[in-house]
Amino acid sequence: MTADPFASGTPRRSWPGITAGLLLFAAAGAAFWKTWQGAKPDESAATSRAAARRIAEVRYAIDSFLYGEAKLILDAAEQKDMAAVQQALDSLRACFKTCGEGVDGFADALTGWGMRSKIIYRKTVETVGAKTSTHGPPSRCGKNPASTSCPTHAGS
Repeated sequence: MTADPFASGTPRRSWPGITAGLLLFAAAGAAFWKTWQGAKPDESAATSRAAARRIAEVRYAIDSFLYGEAKLILDAAEQKDMAAVQQALDSLRACFKTCGEGVDGFADALTGWGMRSKIIYRKTVETVGAKTSTHGPPSRCGKNPASTSCPTHAGS
């Protein structure tokens, strides 16, 4: 005769408890599987990460340019500007110094060769400009097509 294992007083296993445990384990596995699938990177997440990476690279490139090369260029330009400002201040000081000499210094500057050449140049430019006018004097032409005295509008 075979001995009954449950006859010796060992408790009998309850199949409903094991079944419930297995069902609970399966439900937990299914929930974990859905979470795992949802956590996997899809195409849009990979695209957004790549775009963020590109933006970060561009910002880094801009920052490195601004704090490196551009700073050197701007510093050089600022030094040139300061030199130009200093030159302008020196020129003003010299001008005020000559003005401080009185009327004689002013008259000498006004009648000097530099001022004479500027006046002659300006008069020449105005005279040549008046001669190259296309309609002649306004009193003769007046842009009147019937006027025979204007060579531009005569007979048009």
